[in-house]
Amino acid sequence: MTCKICGGELASSRHSTRDIHQSLGTCIKSLQARATAAEAELEQLAWRPVSERPPNDAPVLALLESGEYKVARYVVIGDINGVPLHHWRGTGGTSKHVAYWRPIIHHIKGE
Repeated sequence: MTCKICGGELASSRHSTRDIHQSLGTCIKSLQARATAAEAELEQLAWRPVSERPPNDAPVLALLESGEYKVARYVVIGDINGVPLHHWRGTGGTSKHVAYWRPIIHHIKGE
């Protein structure tokens, strides 16, 4: 049986007419945990400035200075005297500069 307030599982169905936990503290803890998980998920989806580099060669959603969105990859080619050489692959050309990016997260139903 599921609580009508927080959606959590009820320990027993002896109070089936109320369909809520005996203590609202249980509901509050459950709702706080869900809110914390939602905030963490939103943080993962936040736009990041181009100065914060994404993982090498991982696909990200890039917002270009032109206002276009592209799926792009940040690629480190090598380095010269300790200075890394890099470029954004998939933006549509060297004149297309990335302003912000964010990870692409795939949700699998049931997780």
